[in-house]
Amino acid sequence: YEISLTEKRTKDAKLSEIESRFKELSTVAKLVSPKGLPHILLNEVLLLLESYTNRYLSFVGMSVVISGYSELKSLEEFCHNDGTKFNKNDTMCRTCGAIRENKVDENINIISKDSGVEWFRESSGGRALIALAIRLAIFKLAKTKKAEADFLILDEVFTNLDSENKSKALEMLRFAMTDLGLRQILLVSHDEVKDYTDHEVVISHENGRVEIK
Repeated sequence: YEISLTEKRTKDAKLSEIESRFKELSTVAKLVSPKGLPHILLNEVLLLLESYTNRYLSFVGMSVVISGYSELKSLEEFCHNDGTKFNKNDTMCRTCGAIRENKVDENINIISKDSGVEWFRESSGGRALIALAIRLAIFKLAKTKKAEADFLILDEVFTNLDSENKSKALEMLRFAMTDLGLRQILLVSHDEVKDYTDHEVVISHENGRVEIK
């Protein structure tokens, strides 16, 4: 009897240790799941990105909403805690009892506040302006993390912009130079931009020769 009681105590202690370890692992699994720590950290970054983007878009009278990890209607196929595969009608995990949650869309969504559509469904000019503002906002995020850069190269950012929006985009860039602490912005463009910039370098190619003015 004493031996079996000792064995029982040993097994109980081992079972308690396993249960404690399982709870720790479950907590870690929740933290690293899409709805855990990544969700919290991403939301913090996206809030800043949205704020910076809209600061630049204010020069062209636009604004956006940026979000990530949106909940979908479909249900998860596996338990985030222990990886158990759910059956079709399961509402909770058969192993750990965790509630079966909806799947999460891990894509980052950018919606135009003005039109209510995704940014890539905007007009060609609208897409160009939003894309420019997001580039500047990402640069701003990098600067807040102590990234060292005092110049920016932008390729074909004026494509599909009329003269009025080109002028507004230039105002955005002038503000960005101060806001981002830039000494210089280099614009690569096939459009005529000499009326909008401080200096212009023209590179032409004709009859096998390259000429720089």
